[in-house]
Amino acid sequence: MNRYLLVFISLILFAGWAPAQQYWDIATYDGSPYANVSVRDLRGDTLVVSAMGREHELSIFRIASMKMETPSHTGSGLLLGALAGGAVSATLLTTSSTNAPVDAGISDLGNGLIIVGGVVAGGLLGGFIGSSHEKTLSFPREMSPEKRRRRFERFLKNIQQTKP
Repeated sequence: MNRYLLVFISLILFAGWAPAQQYWDIATYDGSPYANVSVRDLRGDTLVVSAMGREHELSIFRIASMKMETPSHTGSGLLLGALAGGAVSATLLTTSSTNAPVDAGISDLGNGLIIVGGVVAGGLLGGFIGSSHEKTLSFPREMSPEKRRRRFERFLKNIQQTKP
């Protein structure tokens, strides 16, 4: 019964998780900000971005940095980590010959504390993994044109693989 409940909860939590559209904040050397833009294409030395339904073309030689913040899944990470931590510690306790509970319930305070410790540790680890992260790409002025082109080509290839 508990296994089915765990599988059901996992399916509910992960059902709506699809890769989200990636939005970037682009800083240029001349100070022109481009906030919340979506990268569309690389045409030669021009990066095509979209913001609020309009396309903009930026020379890759004008771009100083690009920053993306990924969405946070801290709450889901806490919940899944706590469930996994509790399940792992309970499984280890019931399969251990020296600490096995007498019946199906946990009757010993020590065993209960071990499971609570597993829940807390799993929840903290899951919350940390699910928290938001920021990705920043820097393009120094002194970077050679060939290296800059290769870096933008690699960047575009990577984001196209993760698009929904």
